[in-house]
Amino acid sequence: MFIFCYIPWCLCLIIFCILHLFFLKIKILQLISIFLTSLSVISGWITLIRNPGIYYNDNTIDSNETKIYCYECKFNYPHLKEPIKHCRKCGVCCFGRDHHCDVFGKCVAKNNMRVFITFSLSMCTLLMFNFIAVALMATS
Repeated sequence: MFIFCYIPWCLCLIIFCILHLFFLKIKILQLISIFLTSLSVISGWITLIRNPGIYYNDNTIDSNETKIYCYECKFNYPHLKEPIKHCRKCGVCCFGRDHHCDVFGKCVAKNNMRVFITFSLSMCTLLMFNFIAVALMATS
């Protein structure tokens, strides 16, 4: 899914940013376009690369600790502050799991949540900025 969604999306963003550089005559709009495009692409790649919080069973859990058993993974997990949830699509348990993102093909959980939110907000801002920039180009 990643190859069909994210890579073409990155290429489209970069091409759109290059088009903005040629057609936008206002320098600050060019800089905003470059910044938002870079932020979106970089935060997307970090979201993809970073481990979301998958817990691998290391069999070193002290027998006196409180444990959580996952019936799908067949593992005993230590009872920590973050909830452990199983993802049926990934087949693993993650700490602080929020959801499974089909665009990235992985879970969004404790370790990649901030970067994913940065990605989502920068994409929404970039989309609104592009509509405004296209409207400005059409009126001039």
